[in-house]
Amino acid sequence: RPTQGGPEAAPPPRRGQPPGAPAPAAPGPLRHFSIAPRTGQAYEARIETLPSGEQALVVTGGIILHVRDVANVGLLDIEADRLVLWTRGSSPQFFENLRTPEGQLSRDLEFYLAGNVELRQQSSHTREMRTLRASELYYDVSRNVAIALGADLEFKQPGLPYPVHLRADELFQLSPTQFEAVRAVVFSSRLPSDPGLTVYLSNATLEEKKVPKRTLFGTDVIDPKTGQVQTEPQSLVRGTNVIFRVEDVPVFYLPFIQADARDPLGPIENIQVGFNRIFGFRAGATLDMYDLLGITPQPGTRWGLNLDYMSERGPALGTTFDYAGSSLLGTPARYTGQFKAWGLHDTGTDILGGGRGELDDHPDWRGRIFWRQIIRELPYHFTVQSQVSALSDRNFLEQFFKQEFDLDYNQATFLYVKQQQDNWAWTVLTEGRLFDWMTHTRWLPRADGYLLGQSFFERFTYNAWGNLAYAQLRPTEEGSPPLDPTDVRIDTGRFDLIQELSLPLYAGPVRLAPYGVLDLTHYTRDLSGDSADRLYGGGGVRASIPFSRVYPNVESLLWNLNGIYHKIDLTGNFYVAGTNVSFNELPQLDRLNDDATDQALRNITPRQPIFNPEHGLFLATSPLFDPQVYAIRRLVLNRVDTREEIEVLQVSLRQRWQTKRGFPGQQHVIDWMRLNLSGSYFPNEDRDNFGEPFAFLEYDWLWNIGDRTALASSGWFDPIDDGARVWTVGAFLNRPDRTNFFAGYRQIDPVGSKAVTGAVTYVFSPKYAVTGSSTYDFGTGQSLSNSLVVTRMGKDLQVGVGVSYNVLQHNFGLVVQVLPNLLAQKGNFGSFGIPSLGAPGAGGAFGGLR
Repeated sequence: RPTQGGPEAAPPPRRGQPPGAPAPAAPGPLRHFSIAPRTGQAYEARIETLPSGEQALVVTGGIILHVRDVANVGLLDIEADRLVLWTRGSSPQFFENLRTPEGQLSRDLEFYLAGNVELRQQSSHTREMRTLRASELYYDVSRNVAIALGADLEFKQPGLPYPVHLRADELFQLSPTQFEAVRAVVFSSRLPSDPGLTVYLSNATLEEKKVPKRTLFGTDVIDPKTGQVQTEPQSLVRGTNVIFRVEDVPVFYLPFIQADARDPLGPIENIQVGFNRIFGFRAGATLDMYDLLGITPQPGTRWGLNLDYMSERGPALGTTFDYAGSSLLGTPARYTGQFKAWGLHDTGTDILGGGRGELDDHPDWRGRIFWRQIIRELPYHFTVQSQVSALSDRNFLEQFFKQEFDLDYNQATFLYVKQQQDNWAWTVLTEGRLFDWMTHTRWLPRADGYLLGQSFFERFTYNAWGNLAYAQLRPTEEGSPPLDPTDVRIDTGRFDLIQELSLPLYAGPVRLAPYGVLDLTHYTRDLSGDSADRLYGGGGVRASIPFSRVYPNVESLLWNLNGIYHKIDLTGNFYVAGTNVSFNELPQLDRLNDDATDQALRNITPRQPIFNPEHGLFLATSPLFDPQVYAIRRLVLNRVDTREEIEVLQVSLRQRWQTKRGFPGQQHVIDWMRLNLSGSYFPNEDRDNFGEPFAFLEYDWLWNIGDRTALASSGWFDPIDDGARVWTVGAFLNRPDRTNFFAGYRQIDPVGSKAVTGAVTYVFSPKYAVTGSSTYDFGTGQSLSNSLVVTRMGKDLQVGVGVSYNVLQHNFGLVVQVLPNLLAQKGNFGSFGIPSLGAPGAGGAFGGLR
C-alpha cells in the first residue's frame, strides 16, 4: 500500500489498516533490512514505478527477509514465496543494498508477502517463541502492525509440552503485544494438522503484558534488591461465542471467555462420569472460576468450581481457592494457603464398610468449610500456621473425601506460632474443634520452649523441653466410645519440664553417650480430680560402632556387580526409668494416634470377637494392644502423659552392600542389597513385657537385582502368646515403556489375614495400556479389592475406562475419564487408576470410590 511524502514525512491513514491499530507515529529508530534467497536457487527481483511516483521492489522465487532492531521484538525472520516491498523516498540503490549481506538501514518499511509465509520472532516480554504461518501477510515495521490471512500463530511457551496454536481466517497484529482474530481456533496438539481438542471463538483478542505481582491482600510485591515493584508476564485471551470440541464434537459452550494463553483449555479442568453403589450415576466437572467469570486472575492463585451430581445422593457444589506468594503486606515471607467449601443436599444412605453408616441418621444438608495457611521465613525466623475446619457430621469426610480422611492431617481448628533461632525455639498453640465426634484435646493455649544440643565445658550436651498449658480433654460423644481409660472428660492445667544431660565420648572405635533424664510435671487435676506432681527420672547409655570392608574383586555380569562395599552400623540404647505417678492416673492430653486411626480402633475393637472368633476376644481386651502401653514399651518419650517406669535394651544392626553400575566413566553407586535388624530386650520382663524377655523383633530387606528389578521383604514380630506378627514379601519389575509388575504376600497375625496382591501396568502399543490390581485374602477367604482400567492414549487426549469392586463396601464402580495431555503434562491430574478419582481438583464426591 504506497504512501505519499518524503523519507521523514508521517504516512497518512491507510486502507486495510488493522482495526484498533495505533495512529501513525513519529519516525522511529533506524532498522536493518536484508533479503536472501529462500532456497539454493536465486530469486527474481524487479523494480516497478507506482502510480504515486514511488518505486516498489517485487521479488518472486522464494526469499528470506531479515529485520533487526524492531521495537519490543528485536529480530524478525520472515520467509515467503513472493514479496512486495516499498518505502517512502526509496531509490534503486536502496533496493540494491537490500540484496547485499550488509543490508540497508531505514526507519520506515512496509511489505506484503504471499505464498507459504512464515514469520518467526521471540517476545522481549517473555521467553515465548512465536511463529506466524499465513497465506498472505502485510506488515508495517514502523508501527509494528500486521494483517495475516489464513493465519496460524504458534506460541512455544516455557512449561508447556506442546506449542499453543491460534488459527484464524483473519489475524490482526495491533502492536508487538496485541492480536485480534476473526473466526479463531485455539489448541495445543502433538499433531497441529489434526488436533483432537480445540476451542472455537467467533472473535478473539490476545494481549501480552507485564502485570505487577501482588500479595494475597492486593499490595505490590517489592524487589528487596532494587526497591522496584516486581512484575510477571501474562498472555490474556478474550473471546466470544466459545465452543469446546473433542475430536470435532462440541462438548461445551460459553458466551464469553477470558483466559491465559498458557492455559488454552479455558475453564475446563476435569470432567468425569461414572457409576457405583454408593453414589449411583455420577457426573462431575472442575472449572476455573477466573476463566468462567472472565476476570483477570490474581497472580499466585487458583480458583476452581466443583460441580457434581449423584443420582443416589443429590447435586453438589463446591469451590477451592489456592494461593501462594513471597511477600505479605510488604514484609518478606513465603506463604501458601487453601480454602475449600463443598456441600450437597443428601437424602441417601452412607456406606462406609463393615456395616457402618447405613443406620446413621445424617442431616440432609451436608458439607464442609476448610481453610489452611502457613507463613514461613518471616523476619526473626517466625513461622505461623493456622487452620479452620467445620464439618456437618461425623461420616461426611470419610464418605465423600476418603483420601483426605485417611491421609491428611486432623480436621482441627488451630493457630500455631513458632520462632526458632540457632538451637532454641518457642511455640504457642491454640487449638479447638468445631465438632464433638472425635476424641481430642483443646489447648487454650499451650506454650512450649526448646533448647537442643547446648554444649557445656566442651564435654556435656544438654537438651531441655518445657511446656505450660491449659487443656480440655473431650472424649467422643458419638459413635464408638473411647478405648483407653485415660480418655475422660477433664479440664486441667499442666506444666512439664524434661531435661537430658549426656556425655559423648569414644572408647576406641565405640562412640558412647551416657545420659540422664529428669522430668518434672504438675497437673492441676488428674483422673481422680486432685492435683498431681509427677517426678520421672531415668538414664542409660547410647552406643554405636561402624564397620566396613571393601571387596574389589567381586564381579558378576549376571548380578550386575562391580565390587562390593559392605557397610555396617551397630547401635544400642540401654535405658532405665522410674516414676512416682503411673500413666493410667493421668489424662491422655497428648494424643498418640491421628483421628482416622483412633476412629478405626474404636470401630473395630468391639467387633473383633465377631470378625475373628479364635483371637477376637484377646484382641479386644488385652492391654498388649493398648496404644499407651505400646508407646511405653517402644520408648516413645515425646508424649508427656505416656511415661512410665521401664528397663529396656534396644539394639539395631543396619547393613548395606554397595556396588557400582553404569557405563565406564559414568558409573554410580547404588545399594545392591540392604538388611536392617532390630529388637528389644527387657530384663524385668514380668513388669515391662508381659512375661517375655524379647519384643519388637524386626527386619527390613531389599535386593536391587537390577536397576529395574527388586525383591523386598519386611517383618515385625512380638514373641508373646498371641502377639502381633506381620511379614511381607514382594517382587518389583518395571520397564522404560511404563510397564510395571508387582506381586506380593502379606500375613498379619493374630488377625488371621493372609493376603496376596498383584498389580500390573502393561503398555500394549503406543495407543493402548491396561492397569489392573487385585488383592485376595486367603485367611478370610474373600477378595478384598479389584480394579481394572484400560487407557487409550491419543495425540491430545487420554481416555480411561475403569471398573472396581470393594468387598468391604460391597461396592462395584464404573468410571470414564477424559484427560487432555496438556493438563497431564502440567501435573494437574493423577493417573487413570481408580484411586486418582479422589485427587485434589476433582469433584469431591469422587473421593468416595476409595
